[in-house]
Amino acid sequence: MPPKKRSVRGRGKAQSKIDFGPSIQGEEPTANANTMADGNVWNAGDEVTRNLPIPEAIKDLKTDFSNRQDGVLAEIAGMRKEVGECMERVNNAELRISGTEDTIIHLKAKVQSLEKSWRTKL
Repeated sequence: MPPKKRSVRGRGKAQSKIDFGPSIQGEEPTANANTMADGNVWNAGDEVTRNLPIPEAIKDLKTDFSNRQDGVLAEIAGMRKEVGECMERVNNAELRISGTEDTIIHLKAKVQSLEKSWRTKL
């Protein structure tokens, strides 16, 4: 009795066979480069002329990427501006601290001289 053929669920009639091309004994069959999964054969030249959505999709991707890149560059510019402002505030704070230190040194020297003169008067 011959073995029963099992049907595969989910396959339509067009998807039932794929052309794997000739095979050499002992090798696994490989799919033909121009054979699609549903068994239809296509030529690369035909694909470009029939499917214009691919170039349009590429153009849309480029536009989307460009818009996102512009957004990122704008954010970078904003961060640079904020960092520049922060650096300016830090530099101003350093100048104020340095000026205050100079004043303290001067006042400390004055206090020491007054203490010295006060001790000599006693």
